[in-house]
Amino acid sequence: MNTTAFADAVVASVKVQGALWHVLERNSRMVLHLVNVPARTDVERLNRQVAALRNEIRELTVRVDDPRR
Repeated sequence: MNTTAFADAVVASVKVQGALWHVLERNSRMVLHLVNVPARTDVERLNRQVAALRNEIRELTVRVDDPRR
């Protein structure tokens, strides 16, 4: 097998693996939601929201501590 054919095979396998992973994740998310359990994407979204709230609280605390700002 030459280098080009090997590279093409690797690229194809990575694409197939990504497509399969996407299908698996979508189906598992659907099943988890059916039994009322949060999926990884739900937890990630909540983590982003909590981080944003922490940043807002930090900014508000600075404003309260130093009203000149």
